[in-house]
Amino acid sequence: SAASDVYKRQILSAETSVSDDTPVQLIESDICDVAIDNASVVVMNFTLQFVNKNQRQALIEKIYAGMREGGILVLSEKNSLSRRTLAAAKHGSPPRV
Repeated sequence: SAASDVYKRQILSAETSVSDDTPVQLIESDICDVAIDNASVVVMNFTLQFVNKNQRQALIEKIYAGMREGGILVLSEKNSLSRRTLAAAKHGSPPRV
């Protein structure tokens, strides 16, 4: 398991919250630069809104490509998605953002 944040202070805060026996790697990096491979679950909490609008679709497609069949993306944002985008995601296509 891995968690990333572009801000060092967030990583340092997470380090104090994660116990030594928790199997998670904390990565200080831009989410666009993090490798995603064979993921069962990807969680993005209030992250996409900070990604350049021109890079959002590529990021979602990269995540989709790096997930296991049947994997899940949990995405929470302040922005809203269209019904068409949500329907596409429900049917197994990477959503258009």
